[in-house]
Amino acid sequence: MPKIASIVHLENHIRFLLQENNCVVVPGLGGFLTHYQPARLIKTRQVITAPSKKIAFNEALQASDGLLINHIAKINGYTYAEAEEQVSKQVAGWREMLQNEGKVYLQEIGTCTLNDEGNIYFLPDPKAPNLLLDSFGMEEVEAIPVERQKTDISQHLQNAATIEAPTGDRKRKWGWAMAAAIIFIGFFLLVGGYLIFTKPDIQENLSGFFTGRTNDTEGAIQDEQPSTEESRPIISDAPEPQPDNRIVNDETLSDEPQMTGLENSDPLVDEPDLLTETAPVLEEDVYYIIGGSFSRQRNAEKLVRSLERKGYTPGIINTDFGHFRVSITKTSKAKEADSLLSIIRQKENSSAWILIN
Repeated sequence: MPKIASIVHLENHIRFLLQENNCVVVPGLGGFLTHYQPARLIKTRQVITAPSKKIAFNEALQASDGLLINHIAKINGYTYAEAEEQVSKQVAGWREMLQNEGKVYLQEIGTCTLNDEGNIYFLPDPKAPNLLLDSFGMEEVEAIPVERQKTDISQHLQNAATIEAPTGDRKRKWGWAMAAAIIFIGFFLLVGGYLIFTKPDIQENLSGFFTGRTNDTEGAIQDEQPSTEESRPIISDAPEPQPDNRIVNDETLSDEPQMTGLENSDPLVDEPDLLTETAPVLEEDVYYIIGGSFSRQRNAEKLVRSLERKGYTPGIINTDFGHFRVSITKTSKAKEADSLLSIIRQKENSSAWILIN
């Protein structure tokens, strides 16, 4: 029986359709199936293959689903009947080769052979291209085995046991070093404590550091307008004295608290020292009406400027413990001092008091 000439290259169409389909039925021969095969490590060749599609064959799938014939008709411009006739001729030629030679090779697909029972046995071509589109362009990767060195734990333990223990001389050196470090730290703490508790300026700087207030930030705050300052009453940190002891001397105010009304709540700025001179040396039995006491000189100067705008003759009196007292006015007569204190308490500051110097 002569061979039927092949007009269409049926293998090419089968391979193309298997890239996007899991099954392609060849009428009169059987169905070619594909299933996903993940990447594999081939130890004999020491390579890692890319994921692929593995081709299988099922002779029982004989009914045409039209996929192959429609594809051939579309590619070659045939009618469905013409394409079906071409496929039939090709399959008849393969069947004839199976009967005569016992096998037929489908290029880059696999080999079909007849077993003893007359059934077709399919063996995929190991050199066939990868039909999985997601693995396009991926090649085999060489798998180089990693040689791990075995560590003898007993040898490490033996080496650790033979480490030289500290001798008596080394212990004595460590003891002297620790003693010297303790003495140095103790000396540093003693000197630092002495400076902190004996220097008011250091106390003030540390207080500003821990409260998050520095001279730069205080100086960056703008001074309030004169109209607002003039309308605010003068506030003092000193507690309001009782009527029977409103006249006090300088010695009884050594523990006077700082002024909270102007110093802590009002934003102040670093201004030029307008009143850098301390109060002049005053004569005996001078009565000062005190309107505030401050730990910072610029706060006292700010109150002085406010009082001057109101028509008073204020001044600053320094103390031995670092505070700056602001006198609203002064007099050399005790009765006049009582009258002035009463007026100032009503108009300016209810906590004003008299200082005799």
